[in-house]
Amino acid sequence: MKQKASGSWTLGEVSNLLGSSLSPEAIKKAIAVVVDGDASADVEAIWVTAIVIAFLEARFPDQKTNWDLVVKKAKRWIAKQVKTVQLKSGVDVVSEAAKFVAAN
Repeated sequence: MKQKASGSWTLGEVSNLLGSSLSPEAIKKAIAVVVDGDASADVEAIWVTAIVIAFLEARFPDQKTNWDLVVKKAKRWIAKQVKTVQLKSGVDVVSEAAKFVAAN
């Protein structure tokens, strides 16, 4: 219910939902994996959306029927956004987010 109509999420909307191991501070710090320098609000939204995708896939695989369409919409949104935002060359945001979620 926190997903925007576009398919994205923002940090403020999900910070309480992801649990203490995925704190807003940790999420912001880990954004360096996908961008050099300071992250814009657009990059942050891409990163947070990728983390939510990874979180749902990793922590609730048995409930895929409940979140599958939400994740598909989010992945389409990310695919559109990465064409217009400067990320590190060759980085797969969703894969990097999955690594981050697995480590936390």
